[in-house]
Amino acid sequence: MMMILSLSIPVAFSSTILFSENFSGYPSGSQAPGWTPHGHIFLEGGQYVIPCVAKGCTPANGTVWSTALYTGQTFSDFNYSVRATGLGQCGPPNLPQSPPVLTIVFRAQSSSKQPSLNTYYAWMDIDKLQISKYVNGVPTVLGGVTLAHLALQGILTPNDTVSITHNGQQQTWFNPDGSYYLRISANGPTLSMFFNGRLEVQVTDSTYTSGYIGFGTYACNGAFNDVLVSSG
Repeated sequence: MMMILSLSIPVAFSSTILFSENFSGYPSGSQAPGWTPHGHIFLEGGQYVIPCVAKGCTPANGTVWSTALYTGQTFSDFNYSVRATGLGQCGPPNLPQSPPVLTIVFRAQSSSKQPSLNTYYAWMDIDKLQISKYVNGVPTVLGGVTLAHLALQGILTPNDTVSITHNGQQQTWFNPDGSYYLRISANGPTLSMFFNGRLEVQVTDSTYTSGYIGFGTYACNGAFNDVLVSSG
């Protein structure tokens, strides 16, 4: 069963902090304790940074995904938030003004291999928000909303989007230099995605009931910090 909805009022919640990390105080180029990197990702300036484009992330060399998983413990039901920032470029060098593809990983089943094989993802992808699941590497979109839908609600700021000519057409995409507050609430089979504090996507799926949390990009530059996991 799938349900997609949007609320006009921010959703508040009371909770107990289960885990938090702001990545301050670690040497540049290092990894935070308890975090497992995949692809091109390292700590710099109090955040995890992914210089994917500069490193030549491609499907051919197996680095199109860059993620970091917190493998210190697994979580079942929780609220998980992170500050995700685009760093100006995604995709091939001939498209320098492409949008960010930033994602939250949650209930990931493996800490030792690419988490996209078996996990849930909450995407901020070009011009939409989505919740997807991967089963043995095969993706299924569970639900989502478009950037146009968010614009109609009047919740976007001027810094959230850019207008770009792509393939001869004027398009509106998420700002590749934008900073976004993303949150996932997982309560049994109910999975909810919040964008800048507002509930935007809610789906029902029971494939994974617990697992690791993390974040990353798909062929994009990005940065992540202010991780907070709390009880639902």
